[in-house]
Amino acid sequence: MSSVPLCRSFGATATLDATILVPCTDGIRAVRVDAGGVIGVAWHTPTGADGPPVAGGGAVWSVAIATGTLFALDAGSGSELARLDLGPVPHFASPALADGMVLVGTMDGVVAVRVGP
Repeated sequence: MSSVPLCRSFGATATLDATILVPCTDGIRAVRVDAGGVIGVAWHTPTGADGPPVAGGGAVWSVAIATGTLFALDAGSGSELARLDLGPVPHFASPALADGMVLVGTMDGVVAVRVGP
């Protein structure tokens, strides 16, 4: 058995291969599990994205709940690929992926962003 002290987390996690994406209150953390079952933190994003993440469309997507900013993060490093100000979002706003778009519910409706070519 392996464990690692991590963070305070609220909302759902996401997985990407052997990586678990955790919505920590101080930013998304990527936790990897190696072939031997050992757990380790791969990265911690400095962006402020702290909402439940999803992975797809070439990125990890998460909303900074306090600012209403949608972030596209590099899955390998957690660095910012893109950002979009959404306006006010409900607590635990979580992006959804569908038909080549990232969809996020806001306090005013739904924002749809096309990803990829």
